Amino acid sequence: MFKSFHEIIGIWDSTAELATKVGVPLGRALKWNQRGYIPPEYWPGLIKAAKRKGRAVTADNMARIVAEARLPNRGAA
Repeated sequence: MFKSFHEIIGIWDSTAELATKVGVPLGRALKWNQRGYIPPEYWPGLIKAAKRKGRAVTADNMARIVAEARLPNRGAA
């Protein structure tokens, strides 16, 4: 299971390869990498591209990444 969108993006050798395989402009994929977030409307294409690469990425996994990022920092005083 992936723990971040950066890990998912890292499936591909480059951001350019990711953009090509998912079918988005390079600039969009670069923003995903900068933000460490991929909007849900791109998840289906990303899941298919990851599967073609032999990697199992699921919408549940990505939703969990988003949910965990939104949890308050429990260690903060």
